Amino acid sequence: MKDYLKTLCASRGVAASRIEHIANAERLLSITADIANRAKHGVLKESRSGDFARLQNVIISVPQSALARIVFDRPAVKLTVDIPEDAELFAEIGFDSGRAPMDAFQTAADALTVWETLAFPLAGV
Repeated sequence: MKDYLKTLCASRGVAASRIEHIANAERLLSITADIANRAKHGVLKESRSGDFARLQNVIISVPQSALARIVFDRPAVKLTVDIPEDAELFAEIGFDSGRAPMDAFQTAADALTVWETLAFPLAGV
């Protein structure tokens, strides 16, 4: 998101550094950046948030009655869910710093709101 908005700003004559400032100044964005960078690189050597955020306790719960099919295709297991509204998803954000975990889905939604309210208007979106 950050790179896209920086490019968009540059094409509209707005300093891309303003988007970088938002990404660094807003805690929720720095936490989600930590998670994205850890997923991209496999390890997080530097932390935007200072807390070295990571996903943990990722759980997908689907009752058997909602499943259409399970396929074991090494190393993957593929589920076909007929009743997706019966599936439950859970994930939290943990911190190597020891900070209390946060709900990952709520954090993602709140981070998107930060982009929408602070960065999108700046980029003309």
